[in-house]
Amino acid sequence: MDFGGVTCRSETIGVPEASFHDPNEIDAELEAIVEGERKVEEALKGDTPASESHFWPLIGILDAMTHSKSASSRGRNTWQGRAVGGEGEPFYRDSAGFETAIRMTIEHSWKVFAEKWGHRDCDIRVIGLMPEDAWRIEHDWKE
Repeated sequence: MDFGGVTCRSETIGVPEASFHDPNEIDAELEAIVEGERKVEEALKGDTPASESHFWPLIGILDAMTHSKSASSRGRNTWQGRAVGGEGEPFYRDSAGFETAIRMTIEHSWKVFAEKWGHRDCDIRVIGLMPEDAWRIEHDWKE
């Protein structure tokens, strides 16, 4: 129990042990944290998220993430189907059914994309389509 800085603990023999936590020490710790944050802010002054020091490392991270998504021998987005356990838990989901739902959703999204752009591949900028072309293009494939 905590009584305004005085803490009582039950020992194994059942006798409470009194202790005291000096609130001045806590204030000093908080002041040190605030001072550390101020130093970090000062060091980063003038350094914006759009600066090259942030941009190029981010590109490297995104490239690594893209490679990781494509590098699996099982294909992309397959971790959901490998998840096991939790049956009987409040938020349990059947992983095989969830994997089926993910695949169906992906397949449907490809169809929506093709209808929206009249084109089945992702190179819509390369072929010259613009945002205002969405939903107005005739299919460039034969059924």
